[in-house]
Amino acid sequence: MFNVVAGIEKLGCRGRAYRADSADAAALRSAIDRAAADLGRIDILVNNAGVLVAGDVAGFALEDFDRTMAVNLRAVFVATQAVLPHMREGGNIAGLVAWLASEEGRYANGASYALDGGINA
Repeated sequence: MFNVVAGIEKLGCRGRAYRADSADAAALRSAIDRAAADLGRIDILVNNAGVLVAGDVAGFALEDFDRTMAVNLRAVFVATQAVLPHMREGGNIAGLVAWLASEEGRYANGASYALDGGINA
């Protein structure tokens, strides 16, 4: 995370890193608010957090399912919703919100299909 910041700053731009548990909506919103306060505006949000717990339905614990959905799906919604007012406040006309998904674990984890459907909805 801090290597990315160093790379951004090497290009002559301001870079910041904020740590938050993506499954914790309040922590995620707080990190986004801190970023907006520190930087003055937010132009880009990249939803790139994810967890993978492999297993079949019979062996997949409900807690693992809940954590997977909280990080891989719910956090996308929370972060996107939290960042939009900051993009509008900055007068940014073309804010970019990117949703990244992985093909990792596609066949070992049926929850992946549910996540894709939720993100694409």
